Amino acid sequence: MKGNSQEMEATLRELPKGEVIEIATRDDGPYALKARAELVRRDTRTFRIGMAVVAVGIVLSVGIQLAD
Repeated sequence: MKGNSQEMEATLRELPKGEVIEIATRDDGPYALKARAELVRRDTRTFRIGMAVVAVGIVLSVGIQLAD
């Protein structure tokens, strides 16, 4: 990867998770650190989506029980 910080981040966002993991585990250089940050960003986003789905499920469940 080449370029400034923003270009590296944009490149990492486009790569599949497996490639980002490979870059993240190479060393402690700037590219690896950016890759680790991208993995954290992806995991945080996945967690938030999962929590939103659970919350909607709970609301719907309560709503159905109240309607009965």
